[in-house]
Amino acid sequence: MKTKSILTLASLALLFACQSQEMEPQGPEDNGVSKTVTQREVIITADIAEGAESIDQTTRTSVAFQGTQLKTFWSPGDPINIFSLGVSTMFTSTNTEPARKAQFRGTVTVVVGDDGESGINYLWGLYPYNVDAVYSEPDGNSATAVITTSVPDLQRGKADTFDNGVATMIGRSESFTINYKNAYSGVYVRFNKDDVISVTLKGLHGETLAGKATFGLDTDMNPVVVGEVQNPKKSITVYAPNGGTFEPGKNYFMVTLPDVALEGGYSLTVKRLGGIEATFNSLTTVKSLDRNVFKTFNNPLDTYIENATNISNGRSTGWINSSAASGQPFNEIWYTTTDGEAVDYLSAASAENTVTETVAPKDNNGVGIIRFLEPVTIIDNNAFKDVNNLETVTLPDYVERIGPSAFYSCTNLVDAYLGTSLTTIDRSAFSGCGFEEVDFLPESLKRIGSLAFDDCPNLLEVTIPESVDFLGYYSDTYDVPLGNPFAECMMLQRFNGKFASQDGRSLIMVKDDVRYLVSFATYGMDNQSYTVPPTDYISFYAFLGTTLAQVVLPESLSVISDYAFSGCEHLTSVTIPSGVQVVGGRSFENCTSLEWIRIEASIVPSAIGTPRYASGGMFDGSSCPIYVPNNLFDSYQNTTYWLAYADRYRIIGGADGAFVYVSPFESGENW
Repeated sequence: MKTKSILTLASLALLFACQSQEMEPQGPEDNGVSKTVTQREVIITADIAEGAESIDQTTRTSVAFQGTQLKTFWSPGDPINIFSLGVSTMFTSTNTEPARKAQFRGTVTVVVGDDGESGINYLWGLYPYNVDAVYSEPDGNSATAVITTSVPDLQRGKADTFDNGVATMIGRSESFTINYKNAYSGVYVRFNKDDVISVTLKGLHGETLAGKATFGLDTDMNPVVVGEVQNPKKSITVYAPNGGTFEPGKNYFMVTLPDVALEGGYSLTVKRLGGIEATFNSLTTVKSLDRNVFKTFNNPLDTYIENATNISNGRSTGWINSSAASGQPFNEIWYTTTDGEAVDYLSAASAENTVTETVAPKDNNGVGIIRFLEPVTIIDNNAFKDVNNLETVTLPDYVERIGPSAFYSCTNLVDAYLGTSLTTIDRSAFSGCGFEEVDFLPESLKRIGSLAFDDCPNLLEVTIPESVDFLGYYSDTYDVPLGNPFAECMMLQRFNGKFASQDGRSLIMVKDDVRYLVSFATYGMDNQSYTVPPTDYISFYAFLGTTLAQVVLPESLSVISDYAFSGCEHLTSVTIPSGVQVVGGRSFENCTSLEWIRIEASIVPSAIGTPRYASGGMFDGSSCPIYVPNNLFDSYQNTTYWLAYADRYRIIGGADGAFVYVSPFESGENW
């Protein structure tokens, strides 16, 4: 039975016993009653309105097969949006194990009057949490509001389930219990082959399967898409877990927008190891994807996979190969260009190599040649910088080092062969290039430089050879990583090979028994929470500009380096663990969405970075409160670099006037 649409202040007191923060009065008095906008910390119960457990109906963030049924749960630590009076805040689940009903803790906005009533009307909930989600009331009524959020087109597979943060759910309630319903459809696939790495679904008439959609509720309280989908995506791709292959015999789910009509049938593309790819059309007569239902193909799909053909690992050209095998001399670099014209090699007096001849691709069956006086062992600094027509390059097997910025901003460079003797790729060597995959690094490679592949806008995947022992190399002067080699590659989805974390999201280099988290693959993690694997040191630029909403740092952490989280504009909160001894310069600079920072360190951390980087400025660009232990409160106010934030410090669990500053992770008797 529904409660009243206006919750009384007395009923609020029964549901929670936390302090409120008074804000400016909202408008004039109403019938002589003063109204005040107030934020209250509450616990909201999220329930599953659709409890179906058949193989064709599922709900929530994690799913587990039990025979032929699906059991569905809220996952521990799930973040959700709660919209109260149009204001969005993040609530986090408090359950420690998967649960079909869970409690979420956070803050709601209410209007309290002298008459003792709290005007909330309807609460709206959204999963997954999205800091950019937009709540609106087209007709001025909270009962018929709509929410705009994004459905991802690139998803990471999980055996017999779908990934957290993929499946959209919304709910509306007049009480503090919200029943969520699914705002998605989907299909599931299964393979017996053990070498499948991804599967892509399309509608043959170009139907929209994902994108930025606006959701409302129909008269039956079922989610529906309202209006046109922004930034529409015409396909859904699911990648195998951990950068590997799909487990044979397991089901993998692909999540789409709800109620998609596929008038022309399906197209399904399967990719396997070794660059083998196959596409099948209209594998099933089912041509509609219904909300809250997962359809299936004629699984397993192995019969169709047998028809796959090798596509040469997706290379744009067929001639890139071992230079020795193709007879390439040690004093020649081979290349192709987008226009067939020749490219210029650096001719500065400081160049290691002397060019004797340049042949344009159009004059040599499409393959250009740069010929040198002596065998090429080093590619000079800035050698091909800003050569925008360079498309592919084959280096001779004699090359041992690629110098700083050698191929900087070669925006159309999509493929490379780097020889068999290469040991070092220096800083910014391939920054701004057009690679979709970095799968060409040779087994001779030892060091990958700081920002070596920085800002490659099309880069999806990286494989690190077992021979590599140093990531983020700057020079022999420094024995710690000085920069993420793959910083600001915003399409990067996963890492493979050496140093790749189990989930494929991070590169964690181990050097002298110290674990350095050097790189993070951000694509598909928009506005999500990420739990950092056990590590000791988060390196320079490791999370630079990523779109995470929340990051959970490990207790093992001791150093957060300069610029580690700089420019993370979606980050809403951060807790710095007790063992941290260094919070480097500009480490959280321009994290403009931060709502609070909690520092649990047992000492005031050093804010001094390496000689190459500025110290201080850790939290510049944000204005949120910073919670610190009571015994260190005065020290923070008087320590170099930390004193810049003196007016923002609050005591963990302490009070300031009428308002008690309590972090969402702070537990007390009233909870």
